[in-house]
Amino acid sequence: MSKRLSLLSSGLAHPWFQAWSRRRFAACRPDVPERLRQAVTGARVLVVGVYLGQRPNLAAHIASELAASPGLEVVQHWIALGQISDDALLRQRTVHTIHGRVPKFTLINAVLQAVDLASFDFLLVTDDDVALPTAS
Repeated sequence: MSKRLSLLSSGLAHPWFQAWSRRRFAACRPDVPERLRQAVTGARVLVVGVYLGQRPNLAAHIASELAASPGLEVVQHWIALGQISDDALLRQRTVHTIHGRVPKFTLINAVLQAVDLASFDFLLVTDDDVALPTAS
C-alpha cells in the first residue's frame, strides 16, 4: 500500500498529520479582510460532492470542516459511488448512492436540477480528495 493510501486509511486523526496540516494550512491561509468576512457572513452555500465509498477518501473530513464553517449556512449534497459512508455526518448528507459507472458531472447536474439554486449565494463542487484546513 502506498504511503498516501496508508495515511488515508488510517484517517486524519493521527496526531502527526493534525500538527502538520495545522502548520501547512496556517502558512497558506489568506488574510481575509474583515470587510469581506462581514460581507459573506450569513451567506448560504450549496456544496455538491461525489465520493468513492469503497475506497479511502477525505469526504467525511470535507463534510465536517464545511459544516463547521463559521458565519455561513452550508447545505451539503453528497453522492456515494458504490457503498455509502460509515461516517454519520456524511451519511446524513448523502442524497444518492450509485452502483455502476455514471459520469461525475451527470450526477452533479442531476443534484443541481433538484435544488433551488436561486436560494444560495455560493455553489461549491468538490471531489473526495481535498484536504481542508480546520474551520475557524
